[in-house]
Amino acid sequence: MKRLAVWACCLAVAGLGGCVTPKGKAAEIIPEGVSVLKLTQSAQDAFAAGNVEKATRYYQTIIDRFGDDPAARIAAEFEIAHLSVKRRDWDKALPLLDAILSQYEHDAAYTLPRAYQKLAELDRAKIPHPRKAK
Repeated sequence: MKRLAVWACCLAVAGLGGCVTPKGKAAEIIPEGVSVLKLTQSAQDAFAAGNVEKATRYYQTIIDRFGDDPAARIAAEFEIAHLSVKRRDWDKALPLLDAILSQYEHDAAYTLPRAYQKLAELDRAKIPHPRKAK
C-alpha cells in the first residue's frame, strides 16, 4: 500500500512538471477537440487582453492540430505574422510574411484562400524599407 502511495506521488509530481512552460509560468492546457473557430476566438481574446504569447500559442495549436487543412494553416500563420506586425517586431514579421507569400508561388496555391496573400502583402508593405532588402 505504501508503494502505491509513493508511485501516486511520483506520478503527480511528474505530471506537474509537464504543466510548466520554459519560463516557469503555468501553461494553460488547450484541450483536444477544440475547433479551429474556438481556438481562433480564444487567440483574439488573448490578444485583446494584451497576452500576445497566449494568442500565439492558440494560433500555433491550430497549425499543430489542423495543419493538414491549408486554409486553417495559412490563416493561423498569417495571424502569427500579423501579431508581430502589430507589435512592430519587423525582424520577426518579415520572414513569416515572406514564408506565407512563398506558399502562393507553388502549384498547390489554389488550395489557399487568396485573401491571406493580399493581407500578407499589405502587412509586408508596412515594414520599414531597410529590412525589405534582407
